[in-house]
Amino acid sequence: MPEPLCEARNITKQFLQPHRSATRVLDDVTFAIFPNEVVAVVGPSGCGKSTLLRILGGVIPPGSGEVLYRGEVVTELNPRMGFVFQSPALFPWMTVLENLEAAQRPLGLRRDEVRARAQRVSEVWGLVGLERAFPHQLSPGAKQRASIACAFTHDPELVLMDEPFRQIDEVTAELLRAQLVEIWHHGDAKPRSIVIVSDDIREVVNMADRIVILGKPGRIRQIIANPLPRNIYSVELAALVSSIEEIVHAEGPDDDHGTTLALASERRVGRFSRSVSFRLADSK
Repeated sequence: MPEPLCEARNITKQFLQPHRSATRVLDDVTFAIFPNEVVAVVGPSGCGKSTLLRILGGVIPPGSGEVLYRGEVVTELNPRMGFVFQSPALFPWMTVLENLEAAQRPLGLRRDEVRARAQRVSEVWGLVGLERAFPHQLSPGAKQRASIACAFTHDPELVLMDEPFRQIDEVTAELLRAQLVEIWHHGDAKPRSIVIVSDDIREVVNMADRIVILGKPGRIRQIIANPLPRNIYSVELAALVSSIEEIVHAEGPDDDHGTTLALASERRVGRFSRSVSFRLADSK
C-alpha cells in the first residue's frame, strides 16, 4: 500500500447560525487519498461535501481533526493543490492568458517560464484563439474550461474539483469530463490524484476509482472501490450507479466504517440481468 498523498483525520466542522445553535456539517470524517487515483465525494444536499473539499485544500480550517499532506499538517492554502469551483474562478479584468499566468505566481518562476506554461496549458485545454479574450466575452463552457486550465497550470499534485460541470450544458460537460480523464491518464505533467465532488452519480462512476458516500450530518456512510472498466454502456456500471443512489437516498443509521457491503443488485438493461458486488474500501 503506497503512502497517502492527503489524509483527512477525524474532521469535524460546525457553523454558527444567526440566532440559532451551531449546525454540525461534518462529523468525524476520516479517509485517505492515494497517489494516482480519482476519488469522488457524493451525498445528499447539505451533507458537507463542499465544506470537506475546502478543508482538504486549506481554504477553511476544520473545527477539530486535521488534514495531512505528505505527512505534514495543512494549516493554510496548499500551493501543491489546484482548486476548481462550481462557478468559473477568473479575474474579470484579466485576459485568459493573464489568468493562466496569475495562477502560477506561487511558483516564483521567470517571466518566460510563466508564459511558456500558460501557452502549453492553453493548447492542452483547447483555449487557442481565446488567450486575449476577457471572461465576459467567453461562453459558459469556455469560462469553465479556462478555470480548469488555471487549476492545472502550476502542475499540482492534487486537484480538488467542486461540481465543476454543474453550471454548463450536458454536451460541453461530457466533453470536459472526457478531456479531464484523458489528460489525467496520458498527460506529461498530470496531477497525481483528483478529488471531485458531484451530485451526478453517473458522472463519478465513470471517473472515480473510489467513491466516498457522505450521509447526514456529514458522516461517511460507505467508501466503495470501483474496479470496473469505464464504459458508459456497461450493465455493471449501471448497476453500480443504482446501488450508490440507493445508499445516498437511504434513511436510517450510517453503516459502520470498514465493513463489507454486498451490493447485490438485479438491474435489467434491455434483455440483460446481472448481479454485482463490490468490496468497500477501509475509510481509515
